[in-house]
Amino acid sequence: MISENLQGILPEEQIENAKRSRDPLKALAGYIPDSISATSGLKLRAELCSKQAKGLVERTISTIQQWRKLTKLCSFSAINDSLLMWGHYADNHRGFCLEYDLEGLDADHSLREKLYPVIYTNEIYDLTPWAQTLANQDRGGFNVELPILCVIYKCDEWKYEEEWRKVSVTPTVQPDHNVLVPIPARVFLGSKMEAANVEQLRTICSYKGIEVWQMRLAEDKFKLVPDRLS
Repeated sequence: MISENLQGILPEEQIENAKRSRDPLKALAGYIPDSISATSGLKLRAELCSKQAKGLVERTISTIQQWRKLTKLCSFSAINDSLLMWGHYADNHRGFCLEYDLEGLDADHSLREKLYPVIYTNEIYDLTPWAQTLANQDRGGFNVELPILCVIYKCDEWKYEEEWRKVSVTPTVQPDHNVLVPIPARVFLGSKMEAANVEQLRTICSYKGIEVWQMRLAEDKFKLVPDRLS
């Protein structure tokens, strides 16, 4: 369609050169002489720019969607006594919480690598500059991992969680998988955990040398207090 519109405006040689270039539409737009009539020239330039912009947008969106498929998150918290989190994430206080000693791990340990504190804000992270760099042919300042910044931003209303996120970006789409972690330093049992589960976990932790604590609701305030069991 574009080649037909260009007949009589550009030499066949320039059209063929443009087809062989990295960005045919941009090359064609550059070949259009300024001396052609304003009506046909502006119309053709507008058509080329529109098609080029649409292509750039589509390629950028496709890259962002692919990046999302390559990205996996695992969430942790810096605290263990949140009533809300015990209710939301631990089967209404019937589950348990694992504590890991990160300071005792090497910097390149799989659990510490690419572990980021969540940034709580009311502003959504703007990926526009990154997308613009992606759309630029030369891509000199493009950073493939820059979108990590957007996945560690979270609404300010969630700041009570004190969340940390381990981010994994793989070259190809991977199924959900386990990550090597150290033996927990302590295990905290929910205040409503069934007795049989308490004993089962205590047996496992005793064998592995892990401290066991159980949360209980304070008598005079809305607060969870840990009591050591073993």
